[in-house]
Amino acid sequence: MPRKSNTSSRFRWLWGLAAGAILAILLGVFGWPWYRALEKPNTRTPQGHPVSLFVRDTCDFEDLIVLLRQQDILIREQDFRRIATLMQYGPDIKPGHYLIRDSMSNRDLITPLRQGHQDPVRVTFTRLRHTDRLAAKVATKLSVDSAGLAFFLRQPDSLLQFDLTPETALGAFLPNTYEFWWNTNECQFVKRMLQERDRFWQAEGRLEKAGEMGLTPEQVTVLASIVEEEQNALPDEWPTIAGLYLNRLRKGMPLEADPTIKFAMGRFDLKRVYLSYIEETADSPFNTYRNPGLPPGPICTPSPRGIDAVLNAQDHDYLFMCAKADFSGYHAFAVSHQEHIRNRNLYTAALNRRGIR
Repeated sequence: MPRKSNTSSRFRWLWGLAAGAILAILLGVFGWPWYRALEKPNTRTPQGHPVSLFVRDTCDFEDLIVLLRQQDILIREQDFRRIATLMQYGPDIKPGHYLIRDSMSNRDLITPLRQGHQDPVRVTFTRLRHTDRLAAKVATKLSVDSAGLAFFLRQPDSLLQFDLTPETALGAFLPNTYEFWWNTNECQFVKRMLQERDRFWQAEGRLEKAGEMGLTPEQVTVLASIVEEEQNALPDEWPTIAGLYLNRLRKGMPLEADPTIKFAMGRFDLKRVYLSYIEETADSPFNTYRNPGLPPGPICTPSPRGIDAVLNAQDHDYLFMCAKADFSGYHAFAVSHQEHIRNRNLYTAALNRRGIR
């Protein structure tokens, strides 16, 4: 009996060994192609640089395939389709911006697409004079429609939730570089920019400085926009100009800022502001010759440096300024009106000699 048991055990062991070998062969024959399709590199990008894939919310699986074809990303499309089915990717396409890198496997490619793990996009803007230009700039980076965003920023009803008006909306956008999800909508964009604005103001004692000056952050922003438009080439002069405008505000004098007339006219190319222009824009709330105090909103998106220039304005007695007659780009500052008239006459004569009207 023991001899029979040993034979039976040996027989079962041999059968087990044979079955394992057969299973290994079957796995090799049928499993290896699937493993290779899952893990083998299946993307190519120009010169090995990452490629942006923008997937809209209306996109289905076949639309995605078309996008990949258009950029010639996939090496083996059928492998991608098979693994997408295996990974249950297809019915639920998540929109967004995805960076496709060279030599990604189908698993590496499909995983973020299936989970909606986007790569952020960078949005950069500098000084802009109108929300329309801002909308056009943003629309080149995000999926928002330029006309839709511009309309959103002009509508009192849409801005009311943010405590903004069409006149003050420009002040919500602080020039800088920001990271966004590509499919950010209009409302989300404005909300995020307001968060960035508030974060800026809460840093480095800015709120306290504005309060000590008797100004709100919005008023400082308006003044900074005028300062930057008055001197857009030489920012080292900003604190001096800011101090001059603050002196006029304290004395109840109209600002008489030429950039506000240009803004009211929509003529930013003007070299000279004539009395007729001031009369032409007399009804505009942005005419600082006819209206005391600050205009109702900024005339551009001032930079952080411009805002800080107002918050750290130079303390002096200047009340007047005029561009220097040497065309250096700097201003001649004056305490008295008589001194200012002399400076203005020198500059006017220089303009006339050059035939600048």
